[in-house]
Amino acid sequence: MFKKIRITIFLILIIALLPTGISIAQEFQEGPVKVKLTDKDDKVCAEFWIRGRLIGRLPQLSDFDRFDATILNWKKRLNKIFTEKTDIKSIRARASDGKGIVYQGNTQILIFDSEMAKKAGTTPIKMAKKWAGNIRFALTKAPSFTIKKRNVIIPLNETATLHFDGNFTGNIEFYDYDPDIVTVSSDKKKKIIQITGHNLGKGMIKARAEDIEQVIYFNVMERAGYSPKWVNVEVSGNPASISLIKKALNSVIYYKSAAKTGAYTVIGKPLKDGKFKSLKPGQSLKLIIPVKVAGENYIKSVNKAHVTVENVAYKWQTPKLLLVSNKPEVIRKDGDLFKSKIKVGSPARYFYHHVNARHAAWRRLYISIENTSSIPAKIFIFPVGAGPSSDELFVGHMAVLAFFHGRRRHVGWFITLKPGTRFLLEKRLVKNSQTVSGVGYINVVEGAEVSFNVYATTIPGKLPPENVELHPEKPGVRTAKGVFPAGIKIDPTHKIGGKYTFIYLGNEPFQKDLNNGNPNYGNYGAIYDIDITVENNFDNERNAWIYFVPGGGISRGIFEIDGQLYETPLASPAQKVLLKKMTVAPGSKEKVRLVTMPQGGAYYPVKIIVESEYVKKKK
Repeated sequence: MFKKIRITIFLILIIALLPTGISIAQEFQEGPVKVKLTDKDDKVCAEFWIRGRLIGRLPQLSDFDRFDATILNWKKRLNKIFTEKTDIKSIRARASDGKGIVYQGNTQILIFDSEMAKKAGTTPIKMAKKWAGNIRFALTKAPSFTIKKRNVIIPLNETATLHFDGNFTGNIEFYDYDPDIVTVSSDKKKKIIQITGHNLGKGMIKARAEDIEQVIYFNVMERAGYSPKWVNVEVSGNPASISLIKKALNSVIYYKSAAKTGAYTVIGKPLKDGKFKSLKPGQSLKLIIPVKVAGENYIKSVNKAHVTVENVAYKWQTPKLLLVSNKPEVIRKDGDLFKSKIKVGSPARYFYHHVNARHAAWRRLYISIENTSSIPAKIFIFPVGAGPSSDELFVGHMAVLAFFHGRRRHVGWFITLKPGTRFLLEKRLVKNSQTVSGVGYINVVEGAEVSFNVYATTIPGKLPPENVELHPEKPGVRTAKGVFPAGIKIDPTHKIGGKYTFIYLGNEPFQKDLNNGNPNYGNYGAIYDIDITVENNFDNERNAWIYFVPGGGISRGIFEIDGQLYETPLASPAQKVLLKKMTVAPGSKEKVRLVTMPQGGAYYPVKIIVESEYVKKKK
């Protein structure tokens, strides 16, 4: 009577009342292997069943806790055998130290001791052999369903494909997942499961074929970007230097990689002993370069880009438009500083010069072009910038110098801008009180017009001190922004023996904005093309001198003098810097061509003075 009461209490505790008992009872029913607790002839047994077939009976042990733990462990191990692709031959029974053991390969699955065998009326090894035989028999008749990869990362708005093996009737049932994050389907013929990520998030999907359950763990994430597999770059220059080729290639890869906010693109060195080299017109270069696009909480993209660089010897067309971003010169807030359009077949030169305000946040200055149309645009570009530096005159000078070097050799490269995308011409750090300056060439050769934009953004973590007033624009300095004619043509004549000839650069008349008529004070960014004629009407050869002379402040300049590039030293107001000395034969004329550009940071107007020995006329 006491034994019967004890058994009844045991069953109640396991199946119904205690919280642990409730969880145990639930675990008994999970997976294809089912456990039934039976009470027959005053003997409690745990029966293990698989799809209507009895695997074996485990008699109640004297230690209730051990009995509970054994049931749960055996059920878990048997479920694994019947839900995974198990080799039937791997299931076998062996005796060891008086115990009967069922193995799967070299792993012990079930261990039968003397207490179990005695209550079952047999021996441990016989008990193990019987269970092993029943497991093998059930495996020969059992359906199977195994998903090969159950942890998957799914790119946002893309579909991931998983493969499965199995022999089962009916279709796969999917449940216990969030349909707002993912949708899932299967194709039994192709043996694939497809999961599409609609929103960022992670979780699990339960998949059941007949009574075999598999769990898929997923994480829907954004791609950091796309590392390109093929990259073709057309450059120009005579020759195209190594530095130009690297700059062009990097810009195209950065554009193609389309790295998301917070992600980054890493461009490696050429593989397989590949090397960069300068290219003459018509020459090409092939390289394999590793590219990685990665970032925290992003799916990284890694590829070996097959790169082809070709020098197509493009000849610059003379720009018609000058896009100037110099007002406000001092950046005191984020946002657009300049915006305009560049039409197909209307080559343009851009000029920018900006200083970040004192006590301001650190910023980045971006120069970009964007294709807002529905068709691609093919564009030839040559972007040049300098800075940041606290020496604004030096920054402006270096930008114009680099531009003139490229202009003389028709340097640059092509990009193809896809609809709805933006290409970054330049990105420059600007600390407070520092200056950046740049000049560039853009020609949309085919496709659609593009938008040109100069804008500034604050760098997180580099904020200014609180309650500090940002300094205003420089007093008395006039700046400009807008779209202006790109060039100014001057044809002065100097007669030897006469008065000095003065040519003013950056002075009135100022170029006018083609849209609103506002002036480009100082004509910054405009190219002066000056053809000077020097006449000698005397009967002997005479000398003439051409000087660069600053006006309102310290200045310097870049000049092409008859095709030769010359940069002046720093000069103070009224200081004369010799550009060229000429000797003109008697009764003849000599021509000198000067090409120059007012550069950011320098004080304009300046003068070009043509001098010769003055001869007073006889009364």
